[in-house]
Amino acid sequence: MRRFAVALTAIAVTAATAAAQSPRDVVARGLDAIGGESAVRALGALTTDFYSANFALGQSELPASPPRASVVTGRIVTDWRAGRRHVAQEIRAVTGAVIRQRIAIAANAGAVGEPGQQTPLAAGALAAQQQAMRRMPHRLLLAALDDPGSLSPAPAREFRGMMHDAVRMAGADTATLYFDRASGMLTVSETVTDDPILGTRITQTWYTRWQPVGGGMLYPRQIDTFVNGQIAVHLINTTASAEPAAESLFALPDSIAARATPPAAGALEIEVRMVELAPGVWRAEGGSHHTLVVEQADQLVLVEAPQTTQRVRAVLDTVRARWPGKRIGVVAMTHHHWDHSGGIREVIAEGIPLATHEANAAFVRQVASARR
Repeated sequence: MRRFAVALTAIAVTAATAAAQSPRDVVARGLDAIGGESAVRALGALTTDFYSANFALGQSELPASPPRASVVTGRIVTDWRAGRRHVAQEIRAVTGAVIRQRIAIAANAGAVGEPGQQTPLAAGALAAQQQAMRRMPHRLLLAALDDPGSLSPAPAREFRGMMHDAVRMAGADTATLYFDRASGMLTVSETVTDDPILGTRITQTWYTRWQPVGGGMLYPRQIDTFVNGQIAVHLINTTASAEPAAESLFALPDSIAARATPPAAGALEIEVRMVELAPGVWRAEGGSHHTLVVEQADQLVLVEAPQTTQRVRAVLDTVRARWPGKRIGVVAMTHHHWDHSGGIREVIAEGIPLATHEANAAFVRQVASARR
């Protein structure tokens, strides 16, 4: 009985101590748990060999089918001191196709392809690689520690039967960080964003199986990402090393390096090009997916509302400017894949009838009623 009472007292003291901690104290404890601030700052570069299952959310066979996964293996070399990253990976797609890909970024420029066959990395892909560098767990902790003004307390939460203290970090990488109350280790980072299909998109990234990486620091060997509770990425780091990387990995052709520009602030302008395919038939082009426009006597018929709300809004504005006296009578959605249906919320919000196959009806109603 006495041992039980002592245990209860210890739990009460731990909870009281956690409640008294400032957000910066929680972050500092998280750094101590993985080797300490000095060890983390000393890690200027990291090389990881990995394999992952990347589940293609929104690309299932039917709206209610489970997502299919591509299997990826490769190596990632990250050099934070010089702002460089190199990714070499082999992607085995659900179709059976094998895609080998090499990406290199340095400062604000990036290239994709093998040496001698490199092309500039698209702005969105470059920004994603830079964000991935910032969002590696130990870098999140350093960013939080160095900007205590961006931190605020968040409600504690239970994950997998264990209580976690929480800190909200505002800024370019706004997230809520959850720390295991017993060990102090960072367990989950959570972001909440708007999504054209899901409405509110809650992304949780779990960091587990922390193991030594060099210099006394720990790094997670398993990283799992969930979107609204559904597994999106299961990644295992099979090796992790702090050894310096070869300079040649980050080499960019002069023509690409010369085009380096700072990341754009705010949303990029969406361009829509109207291309006539036949009398009365046009294609509203832009990006990777397009919208077909059919001019009829008393209305316009559009086929596909792809990608995002912003993309479809730009298409609707362009079409109305091109045919100011005609209404958009109907928009046809060919299928439920998110890259083809990401703009249907904008169509519905505009009051334009949406036509699709009856198999997609429940999916459309779900998208229309999702909260944002």
